[in-house]
Amino acid sequence: MPPRLTPRHQAALAAAWGLACALSLAWALPRLDQHGAKLMWTFFQPLAPPLLAVWLWAQCVACFEARRIPYAACFPERDQRQLPSAAGLCK
Repeated sequence: MPPRLTPRHQAALAAAWGLACALSLAWALPRLDQHGAKLMWTFFQPLAPPLLAVWLWAQCVACFEARRIPYAACFPERDQRQLPSAAGLCK
């Protein structure tokens, strides 16, 4: 059985992966022709809205928890079981 990664190692691994992707894109995009740049835009543009929505949701939940606003003020009881806390969203 492989060893399990601690949350700190998972965060470091995710940050390293994100940095590697960003650096490879920063290196490759200036070298692409117009058709290749258009293809990159077509492939990566659909990822931006969901990622932004998840990030904004995590910030909203963190703000609610910092101000001690309960989920019951915004969401019904049956939906609260499915909503993670800010710590669960920002791991």
